Amino acid sequence: QLPEDGAYIVVTDDSATASHAYVEHESSYLTDLWPTSDCRSGDAAGGDNAASSTTSDMASDSTFVSPPDSTSDVNARAKSNVFGLCKWTRCFKVEVYCAPGISDATAEAVTSLLQSWQFDAFPAGDENWAWQHATHVLPETETTLFSPVTGIGGRWMESGETMETLFTEVSFDGDTFTVIFNHRWNDPPDQTGSRECPEDRCHWWRVEVTPDGQATLTEEGGAPLP
Repeated sequence: QLPEDGAYIVVTDDSATASHAYVEHESSYLTDLWPTSDCRSGDAAGGDNAASSTTSDMASDSTFVSPPDSTSDVNARAKSNVFGLCKWTRCFKVEVYCAPGISDATAEAVTSLLQSWQFDAFPAGDENWAWQHATHVLPETETTLFSPVTGIGGRWMESGETMETLFTEVSFDGDTFTVIFNHRWNDPPDQTGSRECPEDRCHWWRVEVTPDGQATLTEEGGAPLP
């Protein structure tokens, strides 16, 4: 329930819908993504990944997103601003809701809060952090093929017939991450979910990432890339 003079900001993980349209947000701030400086002037959608991150929540011809419990009169009339972004291998959707009767002070507080949010540094020590550093030692032609959001993905080799499958495995031992990148080809469309790496049609790279972010290619094998 949104009070008549209330506002709130919702941040949700949007990795699933943005995984096939990943665009890294280069700025350390969110303000350049917000299409308006006053939440009362919605309804609007924007951001680096707006098309992918808002599709499931909006009608195709509208950018209005109803807040929870939208059956109430106040919530049904609430203004909304929605934008999506991806940063450091994670994707988010930010929704800003303002009741129609909020004061100038409340609107300014919402703006001030959004302006204060900042990405300081990639949080070290998790799988996504290790994955990003590990990609730096892959061949340049391979780096862009692996999704920073999903652990497995694919693309057509011959439309409707065979596919390439790319998947990553990350493990942690002591203080070192091991990241294995696998590139498999000639997959039937119904077998792309497998994480096997056959010797005759798969190539792989094993990378170790130390706590200071140093990535080292320790082993490479499999069949020659197609």
